[in-house]
Amino acid sequence: MLDQLRPDWHRDAACRDTDPATFFPTKGVNVGPARKVCARCPVRDDCLAFAMSDPSIKGVWAGTTERQRKRMRRRAA
Repeated sequence: MLDQLRPDWHRDAACRDTDPATFFPTKGVNVGPARKVCARCPVRDDCLAFAMSDPSIKGVWAGTTERQRKRMRRRAA
């Protein structure tokens, strides 16, 4: 059921078999491990587009943090 809710590109994502906690670190925890996974991901562009499409999306997506995406949205506006 959960796979039916995921975007099609997610099946090719490098994070697919990684502990989700890696991408939702608590405040002050290094996001380096998440960025390392994202750096080798073949669907990074799709992931970033997905994360940029909704400001309420939390965590690290396509190697970007919520704060980085917020800045990116402001610059694009």
